Formats: sequence, structure tokens, C-alpha cells
Amino acid sequence: MKKSSLLFSLLLLLSGISSFVYATDMDEFREAISGKTAYLHHKKKDIDISRYFAADGTMIQENDGEFRRGQWSIEDDRLCIAFPDKPVVCRKIKGSDGDYAIANRNGRKRMVIFEAIEEGNTLELPEGFMAAKKEKSSIREELFTIDTREGVTQSFLLMEPVDKKPAAVVLVYVGHDGVAEFRKVGDRYAITSFNGGLPTHGKFHKILTRRKIALAILAAPSDYETGLTTEFRESKESAEDAAKVIAFLKKRYGQKVYLYGHCRSTFSPAAVATNLKNRDLAGVILSSTRSQGRYGSVMELPKGVINVPVLLVHHVDDPCDGTPYENIHKVKKFYEASSPDVKLITVRGGDGSRPGKLKSCGGGHHVFKGQQELVSRAIRDWLLKLPVPSEINEED
Repeated sequence: MKKSSLLFSLLLLLSGISSFVYATDMDEFREAISGKTAYLHHKKKDIDISRYFAADGTMIQENDGEFRRGQWSIEDDRLCIAFPDKPVVCRKIKGSDGDYAIANRNGRKRMVIFEAIEEGNTLELPEGFMAAKKEKSSIREELFTIDTREGVTQSFLLMEPVDKKPAAVVLVYVGHDGVAEFRKVGDRYAITSFNGGLPTHGKFHKILTRRKIALAILAAPSDYETGLTTEFRESKESAEDAAKVIAFLKKRYGQKVYLYGHCRSTFSPAAVATNLKNRDLAGVILSSTRSQGRYGSVMELPKGVINVPVLLVHHVDDPCDGTPYENIHKVKKFYEASSPDVKLITVRGGDGSRPGKLKSCGGGHHVFKGQQELVSRAIRDWLLKLPVPSEINEED
């Protein structure tokens, strides 16, 4: 499929429509935009949803007579869509002969047809045709790149409240090899990270940022763009990179910073907190913590150093050979040697299935599939110093 078949056929601009619009006459609206935008239709939970795509990146979604404005872009073979206060969602495009299907994460296809657009026309709606209700995002996203070590830069995506001081600030290390790519869609960013776990999940970002928690999601540093080794994660160089980002965040918000890692990225918060001797840190969050295997264990780091609160989140049926649940109580005891408060949340139930390409340390219970919302809420409440459960069950 050629990108030009989508991009260069959309030559018209759609302008002057606020975030929410309400049509007084649906037929009149459809007639007004006919031939001026590309059109998509699909069903979601038996609800008909129509989307209209214009060449300037504007998208209008129609649902039962209510219209919402967003942004769209095509990144490689993916269609990415962004709405205010919602994470960017990207889906792979498959197609032929002008008819395209967008496959969701489970492989089910949704029909989408990009219609021919007449060149040279502009979309003009009748005056007074729509009543507008302005919608502004309460979350601002900005990509930063700062100098850390000599000749090395560190990029991170900052998600922060627009109008209020954050209730907490979290520096997030993505799972697996620590590689994350950020692509702008309108004023939002799509995050691409293979097997990055909960730290890259849109539901996690949404639940935390809605409660005014700022998230700084790290990419790999410029000298490790292809992936982070355990040795680097535990090195003084990695701690030096982190210290620069932490200093940036502390200066911006005037408060200490939490560190969060998942699976292989749990080495990073554990080692950074150890190497920095807790300087400017408010706490450490580890999910699906590495406790054995070829990549090593967080318990191989010096014991008795971390003296900030620690939150451990682990699924009782985690299938990953490097993160067995049977070891998590040893991890808890390891941190209790110095931390004033170590909290363990055990997760049960959810969806244990994994796509065929992912091994035991990807997908399913290892990333809390089917339980991401409840796990994210528990992490959020812990950050807000609210009571959190010792167990999360699928019935909760």
C-alpha cells in the first residue's frame, strides 16, 4: 500500500469546527462534507461510529448526532488518532484497491473506505449550522531532549497538568529493552515501544494524568538507542542521565520524583535510587520485578540503601521465567531492610492470553492484561497517598 494513496488524496482543509459540535440537521451536515473528506465507519460495542478525515490533520467523529474533533496522521503503516485528554491510538493499516481495513490489537478488522476527494474545494458549512462547545485538554504533552553525559542526550515525553501543580511526578522507564519512540499527532504524541508493558499503556497514562500526576516517559539515551543492557541500567552513567532528568523535573515542579519500571526496566529505578542514594526521590514503583534469570535480579544490587517508600505490583500467575511470583516476597523483604514502607499488591485474574509473537515475558498476566485499569488506579492511589488494596481481583 502506498502512503500517497491516503495522504495526497486528502487535499482539502477542514477548519472552524470546535472540539464538540452538534448538528441541527444530520442530512445537511453529511451533504456539506460529501466529497470533501475521507470517510471511515465501524462498529464498537454495537455503536455506529463515523469519522471524517481532512487533509490538515483534522478529524471529526460522529456518534448518534454528537460530533467530536480530533487529529489524525499516518505513521508508516499505521493510522494514529488523538482526542483531547485521551492517549493517542495507532492501528496498523492493511489494504488493497482503495479499500482499507484497520486491524485492532486482537486482529479483528474494521472496514474503512477512503473516498475520492474532489481537488480544489473547501469545506464550508452553512452559517449558524452548528452550535459549538469548546473542549480543551487539561493535559499538555511536550517532548524534551537534554544533554546528560558528554556527547549524550536524553529524550523524554512529558505529560503534565495544564493549570495546576502536579500532585506527584513520576519518571517512567519502559519495559523490555527500554526503547520508546514518540510521534506527534496534532498536539499529542503516539508512543511506540515493543513489549513496553504497563508504562506504555494508554490507560495507565490516562488514569494518572487525570488526577494531575505528571509523567516523564524516557526514551533510550542517544548512545543506547537500540536497547539497554542490565549492565548499563545499573551503571553510574545511567544514574547520571537520570539525575539530569530528575533535576529538570524538580526545578520545574519543586518536588521530589518517583521512579517506575516494569520487568527488565525494574533494574533502572532500583539501580538509580541505589546509585543516587535516594537523592531527590520520593519513592520507587516496580511491577513484574526481575528476580532471577539471565538478566539478573534487583536483589543483586547493594542491600540496605533504598530508604524511600517502595511499591511492588505482581501477578500471582506471572508466566515470565525471570519474574516468578514465588520470589516477590523475597524482593519485599530485601527492600524492607532499609525502606520505611514497602507495599506489595498481588494481582489475580484478568486475561492470560498472549499474541503468538510474544514470549512468556510479554502480554498476558505479565503485563496485567485485562487488569490494567485496576492496577493503574492502585498505582495512582499509592502516589496520592491514599489507601491501596493488598490484592486486585478480576471481580473488583
